[in-house]
Amino acid sequence: MRFLSKVGLNIRKLREARGLTQEELASGAKLKQSHISKLESGVTEGSLSSLRRIADVLNVPVSELLGSCDEKREKEAI
Repeated sequence: MRFLSKVGLNIRKLREARGLTQEELASGAKLKQSHISKLESGVTEGSLSSLRRIADVLNVPVSELLGSCDEKREKEAI
């Protein structure tokens, strides 16, 4: 799976686990709903600033948005 797709999937899973809509997440992060949609779909990448704002709304570190992207490296390190 592509990096952008994994980040988007992580954002979607975290958002849904918190019962937030894309609009609610976008509003809290001061972003457009269309940008959240594109991020979750893996169509566009987020800037560090936008990922930080999303992470703040989701109450997670930015690394958790990127987290499963590092699974392969973690498995290789074991």
